[in-house]
Amino acid sequence: MYNDQLQKFRRRQLRKNPTEAETILWQEVRDKKMSNLRFHRQYSVSPYILDFFCPKIRLAIELDGDQYKSAKEYDAERESFLKGKGIITIRFWNNEILKNLPDVLEKITEVQRSLPPLVIREEPHKVRRVGYLLEIMLIFAILKSYERLLSNTGHRQKSFKR
Repeated sequence: MYNDQLQKFRRRQLRKNPTEAETILWQEVRDKKMSNLRFHRQYSVSPYILDFFCPKIRLAIELDGDQYKSAKEYDAERESFLKGKGIITIRFWNNEILKNLPDVLEKITEVQRSLPPLVIREEPHKVRRVGYLLEIMLIFAILKSYERLLSNTGHRQKSFKR
């Protein structure tokens, strides 16, 4: 789902041939320059490639040029899909980046600050690992309870050890 290997070549092409606006914004968000958050360029989420993405706060930044004026239906479908994955998307026109970068950076910061604290702390790949750990802990607790139940009823069974 994230950074699909089938799209690796296309993502690489997009990174090698950025628009002027993408280059300017990348200089501002790369290397954790913005609120100590790590952004990725041309990051894929299932079938879509996002211009900029921060997994930690699940924020996507999309830059649109003139060619996107006719893509409203595609953008609505894409926005709905990303929202279903818990990803918040903000969009800027290329000329906003070129002519008014400080305001764009301020808007990004405002969105980042408006996110609930739990969203800021979670990353997709870490949530999965925590889920597995909780399952293992639950299974262990069930086995221990079962062992206690058997010992209280007088049945001797093999002990479950850590």
